[in-house]
Amino acid sequence: MRKLSIVFLLSLLVCQLYANSLNEILSKKEIRIGVRKDFPPLGLLKDGKLEGFEILLAEKIGNRILNNQGNVVFVPISGKERIPMLKENQIDLAIAGMAITQQREEEIDFSIPYLTTNMSIVSKKSEQIKKLSDFKGKTLLVVPGTTSNEYVDKEKLMFSDINIKSCTGLQDCFDKLKSGEADGYFHAVLALGVLPVLDSNYELSVKMVGNTDMVAVGVEKGNTELLKAVNKEILNLAKEDFFKDAYNNTFKVYYRGLLDKKYFLLDDIYNFLMTN
Repeated sequence: MRKLSIVFLLSLLVCQLYANSLNEILSKKEIRIGVRKDFPPLGLLKDGKLEGFEILLAEKIGNRILNNQGNVVFVPISGKERIPMLKENQIDLAIAGMAITQQREEEIDFSIPYLTTNMSIVSKKSEQIKKLSDFKGKTLLVVPGTTSNEYVDKEKLMFSDINIKSCTGLQDCFDKLKSGEADGYFHAVLALGVLPVLDSNYELSVKMVGNTDMVAVGVEKGNTELLKAVNKEILNLAKEDFFKDAYNNTFKVYYRGLLDKKYFLLDDIYNFLMTN
């Protein structure tokens, strides 16, 4: 009896480690979606309520997958929690400002993109910094678990003369920057773009570091049917001008024209996918 109990328990634990399939999600009438709680305007937990572009996107994708007959459960997460929570079956999808990188593709699968981004640096205007090498001997803030953190780890030689200091999120990083604990904040431009709007003493001093990245929905590796369902709904939303409306009503207003609309409108990609 004891052996049977142990076998049953181990089987249960193994099952829990694998993500829910599309059929299981439809059967349970529930989909769990990890969303950012610290990345406006994509996702922000404010006064106990989640708001932002990705919250609306997640709600639409989730409800459509469930045929509007179930519950979309939002799970607030940070950048470093996205992949572990997918792999541990704590969430079914991550719609959480996650750029597609080679390192991440080894661990999870990605949908077609819904945004693009690149890495930038914010610093004080008075510092007159224009390129990464200007930070030699200075300190850069980086959030663990983010694309910028991965880039620092990958390009160690490029950052060998720069001090790297960790911070936990947009507000914490900007507070540390303003208090003089660091000279710059290195992160995705979608996060940094609002900081010069909030404080005109700061600027996007280094507008691009590395390459342009695609932002997409994360799914546990091998969860093919769920991934297909997500891709289908992203294309359907594109046909309905969801992303154009989001740009006009959210991003254009939020960034006050500082960021080009190329980050938010991927019509060329969607048109290609729809015709092939």
